[in-house]
Amino acid sequence: RLLFGRIRYRFGEFKGEAEFRDPTTTISPPSDDAFVIKAVSDDNYGSETYLRIEDDPSYTVRIYIRFDLTNLPTGARLDTAKVKLYYYEYYWNDPAGKQTDIHRVLESWNEDTITWNNQPSYASTATSSTNMPADYGWVEWDVTDDVKGMLDGTYDNYGWCIKFHTEGVSPFSRAKFYSKEYD
Repeated sequence: RLLFGRIRYRFGEFKGEAEFRDPTTTISPPSDDAFVIKAVSDDNYGSETYLRIEDDPSYTVRIYIRFDLTNLPTGARLDTAKVKLYYYEYYWNDPAGKQTDIHRVLESWNEDTITWNNQPSYASTATSSTNMPADYGWVEWDVTDDVKGMLDGTYDNYGWCIKFHTEGVSPFSRAKFYSKEYD
């Protein structure tokens, strides 16, 4: 089974020369993932085997994703946290080089009921950005500061929204990623 998303943190330490605990923990799959489509604004896509983003002017699509952080060890030192999705297909124009953004979500949502019309708001400033790769494979966004804030109580954990930086453009692209429902 492929890993569909990861949040990593470090908590290891050396004890002597030979003893070392693996400092990386992966949280996968996400607890919730879905996408919303502007053109079919009342439809829910929380049970699909894929996720997608699209920057078509009339068919804009965004991803919502959340990870359960409740089982992280108390007092763990967080060095880095990343959301990783496996990109496997595109339609229309190759999105290679197009900027994608991840934004911290500000309100509660449910993957079984989220639609374009009821999608939660997200922070206006992107947490981080990355350009779509030229080849299929893992795409990752750094969410370290968001996860630190979620762990220390500064932010509620409503997850993230992933979207093309510029929506409503031509030529447009659709990028597909595996969801947690993919087998």
